[in-house]
Order: sequence, then structure tokens, then C-alpha cells
Amino acid sequence: MPRTVLQGREFVALTVPLIKAGQGRVVTATFQHTKAGVIDLTIGDAVESETIGTTSNHPFWSEDRQACVQAGTLKSGERVRTYLGDHKQVMEVSH
Repeated sequence: MPRTVLQGREFVALTVPLIKAGQGRVVTATFQHTKAGVIDLTIGDAVESETIGTTSNHPFWSEDRQACVQAGTLKSGERVRTYLGDHKQVMEVSH
């Protein structure tokens, strides 16, 4: 972490502790996942489709809502953006 020069009435509220050399990695953050049920989400187009098993609270980008929404709130006919950036239609949501 680079050092900075304090000016005026600023003060250091937290310092980073020294880390001993050796094997392992520093934990910089933790992630807490709330329990959610798994649903089957079928997406595709007139040519092909695929079914994805996902948690109901997994985020998907809805092109129709222009927002990130939980998988469990998606409706048949709604369009989502895939990780490749193309758009697919939600064909079925099985809870």
C-alpha cells in the first residue's frame, strides 16, 4: 500500500498490520451467501435452448427491465443477457 502525505487536520484511522512472510494468502474479503432454493431456468430462441440450474437469488440482467434481477423473479418471455453479451428469451422457469 503506498504511503500518502497527510495535510491539514487529517489522521490515520486504521493501519494495516504487518504480515509474516511464508506460505498462504491474505484474506481481503469474505462472502456470505444466504440460503436459496435451486430452480431450472430454460433460455433460448426458436433454434435452440438450454436449461440452467441456478439458485433463485442468482442475479441475471433483464433486458426488458433494464435491471439486474433475481432468477426466481424472471418470467417466461422475458429477455436476459448472457455472459457472451447476446440476448436470450426465458422460455420456462421451474420452481
